[in-house]
Order: sequence, then C-alpha cells, then structure tokens
Amino acid sequence: GIIAVSWLSTDIDCETILASEDGTFTVLVDPGDLLGGVYEGIIVVNSNDPVNPAYEIPIVLTVVGVPAISIDGISADNPLDFGTVLVGLNSDQTITITNPGTDFLIIDEFVFDDPQFSINAEDTELAPGESITLTIVYSPDGVNDTEGTLTISNNVEDITVNLIGAGQEAAIGSVNPEALEFTLLSGQEGSQSITL
Repeated sequence: GIIAVSWLSTDIDCETILASEDGTFTVLVDPGDLLGGVYEGIIVVNSNDPVNPAYEIPIVLTVVGVPAISIDGISADNPLDFGTVLVGLNSDQTITITNPGTDFLIIDEFVFDDPQFSINAEDTELAPGESITLTIVYSPDGVNDTEGTLTISNNVEDITVNLIGAGQEAAIGSVNPEALEFTLLSGQEGSQSITL
C-alpha cells in the first residue's frame, strides 16, 4: 500500500510470487498542481514472509514549479481605455495581475512607451495563487489621441498591454464685462447685458 500521498500510486493490487521468482510492479507519480518543492512518500509492500512481513520503499519527488501570468480583462482586442481627459487632469484604470502557476512570478519592470502613462508599482513577486491590483494613470500633456503600451517584464514571458486615451483642452471661460455698476433712483429698474 501507499502511505496517503495524492501524487503516488502503483499498479499492484495482490500478486503471488513463487519462491525464487521476481515480481514487478510500476510506480506512478503525478505531481498535478503541486507547488515547486520536495515531497516524500512511502510504498509499503506487505507479504507473508515471516522474517520481513513488510518492506517500506521511500519515494522522493522533486517538483520544479512553473510560474504563470494572467491579467484580468486585458487582451490585444480589448485595450485599457482611459476615455477623454481634460489636459491637466488624470484618469485612473486598474489591472489585476495573478500568478496561476506553481512557482514564484517575478515581475522585473513596468515599461511605458509614452510618458503620459504611469503606474504605482516597481518590481514585485507573486507567490502561486497570489494577485496584485495596480493603478495605471493617464495624464495627457496636450490635445491628442494617445495610443501607448505597457510592457510587463517577468520570468514567464513579457506581456504587452495596449492603452488608449484622448487629451482634450479645457474650455476657457470669460465674462464681459467683468463687473457691473448701477446707479438708480429709488423705484427705478436697470439692466445690462453680460456676455459669457
């Protein structure tokens, strides 16, 4: 039998081995979604041998973990859209990066190809199953339609996120005249026009 480990099995059930013969069975190992690390198990072979009624065979499994990267809601067909933003103001959007893998995801760098975009993060590490939500800020520096990219450098594969936004000039208001002055007798009414 096997001492309770999910990743280990054998194809032996019950076998009779005659004296001076050998028996062979297969040990099956399947790490599945185990995280990177060293795992130990034991196969116990029970017999009717009065001297050695049970043999314990230790099994050591070394799993090499594999990190992965996932970014919620982002694809080449679905850029992160900041909309139209008045020059001098900002627009924020968030992205969530997840490591669905079995080893640490190491994010080395966030690189924008346009300085109108920025992020509230530097390098970071995510354990298996861990997520982080980051804020990307768009600050238009003029009246323009902006298409940019964010490249996320990491130990799996570099990911590029497409970014779009538009800068719009704020309306400049003026009042003419800047002040009104009335001199009236009691009981009189007066009016003047204001141009905006």
